[in-house]
Amino acid sequence: MSEKHFARCVCGKVMPREDLRMEHSGPNGVSYTSFLCKSCLDNYKDAARIVCKACLRLQGFLEPSTAKDGFTYEKGKHYHINGCPQCKPGIYCTPVLEHEAYLAAKKIASSKDLDLIQHIEQKALQGQQEFRRVRSELNQPPNKHS
Repeated sequence: MSEKHFARCVCGKVMPREDLRMEHSGPNGVSYTSFLCKSCLDNYKDAARIVCKACLRLQGFLEPSTAKDGFTYEKGKHYHINGCPQCKPGIYCTPVLEHEAYLAAKKIASSKDLDLIQHIEQKALQGQQEFRRVRSELNQPPNKHS
């Protein structure tokens, strides 16, 4: 049999291509070929999976963890990249799309928080101005024409 009938697992084990599994990476994801032998599937079952959307290949695993910015890589969940060294030679680093979306949403939320803070500060300033106006009216002598 030729090489096109076999595939190499991440552990190095050679297996028949018909033993490869097609997996799906979630609601907004893709179907991809899992180049993993049975023992590696068992070993990585709790890891987060990184899938390339361009070439539809499983590219790696991450231990479930939380990044410094608060993004969480969850157990068994799929995450996506737009390219990898196998489909885009010369690419060495690419952002995880879900992480990028999280950061964009966080930025929008913080700008909305900033807008809210500015709105509250503006209302507080208006309230201080109104307070000063009322206080100055109270401190003025009564109008003799009343």
